[in-house]
Amino acid sequence: MAVKLLSARIMRLFKPRNRFGIVAMDRIAPRITRIRLAPESGKVRPYLAGQFTFIRFDIPGLPSKDHPFTISNPPGGSFIEIMVKGTDVWTLDLYDQAENFPGVGEAWKAWVDYPYGDFSTERAGAGPWVFLADGIGITPFLAMAGGRLSDDARILILWAAYNRDELAGFEELSAINARRPSIRMVPVLGHDPIWTGRRGQLDRQALEDLAGRELADPETRYWISCPASLRRDLVKILKNLGVSRRRIRYEDCTS
Repeated sequence: MAVKLLSARIMRLFKPRNRFGIVAMDRIAPRITRIRLAPESGKVRPYLAGQFTFIRFDIPGLPSKDHPFTISNPPGGSFIEIMVKGTDVWTLDLYDQAENFPGVGEAWKAWVDYPYGDFSTERAGAGPWVFLADGIGITPFLAMAGGRLSDDARILILWAAYNRDELAGFEELSAINARRPSIRMVPVLGHDPIWTGRRGQLDRQALEDLAGRELADPETRYWISCPASLRRDLVKILKNLGVSRRRIRYEDCTS
């Protein structure tokens, strides 16, 4: 991911930034903010589901800085959305600012530079696919699952989280699942005493129990979006289960 960010920052020297207005800013879970942005003029530039953007917010009281965020909504709309988890002082300040959002048409703006990255299923064949996410790492998979897929595209989403509060986007994925029965989502929660679904960690046992059909299919490709430490563990587990490296794609998720 660090190499991709460096490459993107070099490319940015030759691309213009776009001024967007902030049209919605909501706290959707503890420490998680969903922000919707629309261009002040023209249309949203084409992008692929799973790509990311650099955004510099113009919000009173928030220090100005460029920050990369994955676009969480599928292409083709009149806006882009991101989900931000508060993991440091700046992202927590952004979370706090959601309480003060003045509404559409006010002076809260952002400079948006996009799209970047190649973590996308849109040029990766027809599947089947297994999406492996941890917490806010679900973001690119929200865009992918809601994007341009064939009706019979088979996708298994294994989503690890500490508890239900970290399942930001759960309702959206559930709605997508209802429209597309070939998409199956299984949250795996580590510390939720009243959770009646799968408990524990996203480990070898979970993969064998929940993705047996996919592991037996040599055409299955695996997409990983999570912190680097878990990503390394998952790549090792998949290789030990007989999955070749060429069938594994990953994006490190740090916020």
